[in-house]
Amino acid sequence: MPGIYVQIPIRGSMEELWEKTQNPQLHERWDLRFTQIEYLPRNDGEPQKFLYRTRIGFGLKIDGEGESIG
Repeated sequence: MPGIYVQIPIRGSMEELWEKTQNPQLHERWDLRFTQIEYLPRNDGEPQKFLYRTRIGFGLKIDGEGESIG
């Protein structure tokens, strides 16, 4: 099954972007796709895996697992 690819322009430096995507508390504040993000432990050189939750209203939520390799 193919995955989901998301792309959006972001204003800011690469350093700012990296900081805000590698810290779960900061990531939750700006990335509206996720209500909750929990980064899982990883070894050097491995992709960062994470658990996420998105509340979509009416008491419904979506839980999933993601992987960041970029």
